[in-house]
Amino acid sequence: MTDNGWMSLILPGVLVAPGLVESSDFRTEVGTEVPLALEIYCRHRARVSNQEGRQAPVRRSADAGTADELILTGVAVPFASTCRLGGWLLEVVGIPVYVTEATAGPGVIAGVNDRDPDSDPEEPLPDRGAWVRVRGSVSVADGYVVDEVERASQRSVQRLWRVQRIERLMPTDYRSGNRRAYPQQVEAVRHTGDSSSYLLDLVAAATASTVMERV
Repeated sequence: MTDNGWMSLILPGVLVAPGLVESSDFRTEVGTEVPLALEIYCRHRARVSNQEGRQAPVRRSADAGTADELILTGVAVPFASTCRLGGWLLEVVGIPVYVTEATAGPGVIAGVNDRDPDSDPEEPLPDRGAWVRVRGSVSVADGYVVDEVERASQRSVQRLWRVQRIERLMPTDYRSGNRRAYPQQVEAVRHTGDSSSYLLDLVAAATASTVMERV
């Protein structure tokens, strides 16, 4: 999804986890610009052609069962040195997104946060410069993640984003062990004391080099 052609990138529904609000004091308001680093929990990954890669860099998942997930297409960028958190970087119109791969293990729920059976395998990681399409939930990265990813990549992964819309996911009750959340549009992210998470619609300018390739 883009705004003004390829001049800006729109990311809807970017998650701000409760811990980021409660422990890391993350705050923002609609209309403000804030430096953020983003990460995606990849449940599906596929290699695409150069031509396919230069089409829509961001779109929502069409599958009703994965409505909260985004599909990002970009270029794979390996780390310059070993990242202690694992993963790799995907450049989406020049904006780096840290990718962690879904895998089997404790806390994995089939159909919710597991790896799709038709996905490329978790390993090996994509080759440098390969065009890749990934699907998963996008979230704001915590500070310790940003520090490690920047150390391993030897570059800044934060970009300036304008907050276009904020939705608060307020926990209401628990049924069968699953927490339910009530969505509510709000003007700011604040510490509420009830473990609310938030979804942000973000807008960022694409890099000049990327824009020039497409005009």
